[in-house]
Amino acid sequence: MNPNKKRHSLVLASSVALITLLSACAGGGSAPASKMGGGDSAAQAASQKPVTLSFIHWRGEDVKALNGLIEKFQQENPNIKVEMQTMPSDQYQTAAQAKLSDGSVGDVFTSFPGAQFEALAKAGLFADLSKEPWLTRYNDNLIQAGKKDGKRLAVPYQLVYNDPIYNVKLFEKYNLTPPKDWDSFLTLCETLKSKGIIPIAFAGADIGPGQLMNTMVMNNEPSEDIFTKLEAGQAKLTEDWWVRTLSQFKELNDKGYFQPNSLGTKDAAAGALFIQEKAAMLASGSYQLAQNKKQNPNLEQKSAGSDYDTGGSSEV
Repeated sequence: MNPNKKRHSLVLASSVALITLLSACAGGGSAPASKMGGGDSAAQAASQKPVTLSFIHWRGEDVKALNGLIEKFQQENPNIKVEMQTMPSDQYQTAAQAKLSDGSVGDVFTSFPGAQFEALAKAGLFADLSKEPWLTRYNDNLIQAGKKDGKRLAVPYQLVYNDPIYNVKLFEKYNLTPPKDWDSFLTLCETLKSKGIIPIAFAGADIGPGQLMNTMVMNNEPSEDIFTKLEAGQAKLTEDWWVRTLSQFKELNDKGYFQPNSLGTKDAAAGALFIQEKAAMLASGSYQLAQNKKQNPNLEQKSAGSDYDTGGSSEV
């Protein structure tokens, strides 16, 4: 693997993009595949010497799906072998750039948006994908996260709502609607609590799944680059937006709007409270919808954020 070669990245890409990126990379990055992992690209690949591509990411939960895509790609491109390496997310954030920089791994790689994306772009590790024909298959408004200085450096891996999920039937039963301000949210929680329903199932023992704070920060500091500024030292945690967020979080806890021992509750246990319809809201994100539905087919749920977004609905 050439340490000076630009690599292809997926910020936090669909199966189509993955196969295409692998095809382009297999061809030395100079000529995109005309078809998804097959056709002309397969014929071209068959005439080449054996190639091994390195693909690194942190998405352990997606390994099964990615293995299926890789298997299909390798069948259509028999001279290409894809070696996939999955790292824990915290380790990926701290070690990925060093691994990519020394050229030992990462012909194709993922990148966290924000600080890591900016650092990898500054280091020149991205290939410019701007002229790839398959980009026309995407809604450009939904893949802005992979752009920098007018160039397409990456394609978003997925789009999610980092908003609480709520139980549609419980909300209808008590004539509740997703609130539009903090006071309305407190009133909603109090109503649920008075009915013997846990207002919010919160996985306090797991940092990653607890997305409620993300939503609160977005409300208190709507700047899209606030965390990038924070990591760059341009914003501080002593500022009003963060202090207010922590104060509001404490208020939810003090008023008993989380389940008992919420800080000792793991992701699966918090999810179970919502799936069993003991809790009206799950402090998670839209990525949890499918798993909830699988465990309780009768559950009617919706992402709170989809009520205000015009880009579509996250309802199952």
